[in-house]
Amino acid sequence: MHELYLQVRRDIIEERIQPRRDAAYELAALALQAEFGNRPPPVIHDYFDNQHYLPQVRTDVTMHELYLQVRRDIIEERIQPRRDAAYELAALALQAEFGNRPPPVIHDYFDNQHYLPQRYCNSDDPKRLQSVLAEMHGHYAGTKSSDAEHKFIQICQRHRDFGAHLHRVFRNKPTGNHGAAPFDPDTGAALWIAIMPRGIGVYEEQGPVRELLAEHLWQDTQTLQFDRKKFVIIAVEGSQQTESIFYTDHHTK
Repeated sequence: MHELYLQVRRDIIEERIQPRRDAAYELAALALQAEFGNRPPPVIHDYFDNQHYLPQVRTDVTMHELYLQVRRDIIEERIQPRRDAAYELAALALQAEFGNRPPPVIHDYFDNQHYLPQRYCNSDDPKRLQSVLAEMHGHYAGTKSSDAEHKFIQICQRHRDFGAHLHRVFRNKPTGNHGAAPFDPDTGAALWIAIMPRGIGVYEEQGPVRELLAEHLWQDTQTLQFDRKKFVIIAVEGSQQTESIFYTDHHTK
């Protein structure tokens, strides 16, 4: 648990997780309590360095780097928005990278696959899809590139997968003849553990999307244990304690 705390704490400071100001302040206070215990007398207030407990200043450069990372997360489906949100994100990315939309007679100025996940590109006629995205791009005329990037990030931050670290797991210990297949031998579907800012999620791939099977909030999680290839979550649900056991195909966390 302490190692996970240190990892998440570093994610906050280095802005891989970007909480709102009030949440960042609360997280800083919790870290101070964890590392200093009760606060010293009120006359002492310089017992810590702000930069060790609060995220760095959000410069235009760091905001742009975050935009590029989140944009890649969308294309590679580490974040899986619904179709309408994915289209809006594509339009914002077009505004950020092209500026205002070209004249309406031009709508093939971009490649769909550079702005949408593959599953949405495959589900519609490419030319029709280009036309729809170009029209939505036009709705953001006059929006500055930096503002379009900021809006893109804000929409992604509302998604449940934002900031998640995904790890493939299995319900039973993989056997030698399992090989490198990504599917759980019991269900034929890929199973994932997601380490998220609010807790731990258990996902299963159902068709082209990951569906949430279970979620354990940090405040309800008593124990996390990783021993060789075995990963155990002990959580409290109401008055009952539950234990979930998963296996990986490697020895590293």
